Amino acid sequence: MIINSLIELLKAKFSISYVHKNEGSYILYLEKYYFRTDSYQLTSIIIDSMLENTGVTIISGGGGSGLLGISWGSESSMNNKVAKEIIKYCEQKHISYKIDK
Repeated sequence: MIINSLIELLKAKFSISYVHKNEGSYILYLEKYYFRTDSYQLTSIIIDSMLENTGVTIISGGGGSGLLGISWGSESSMNNKVAKEIIKYCEQKHISYKIDK
């Protein structure tokens, strides 16, 4: 199944720490430590394949403790990295996609 191979790719590429599957919906969690801000960031990847089209939502938060409490853009950077991997996967498998921001 295409979604399972995408999940395996994301697990390998980003060291996904948790995957929850429930009737066509998948939630993946990635936690990353950033030395420069002395903080952790959590990224959630939600894959919903209940409908004809599969939707993917990427949400990152955290970062921003450290000396000044600034995340230095780590949330959007991680979102972009995950999105680029998903787009690359879709292009390799000839899967059409649409990006909503």
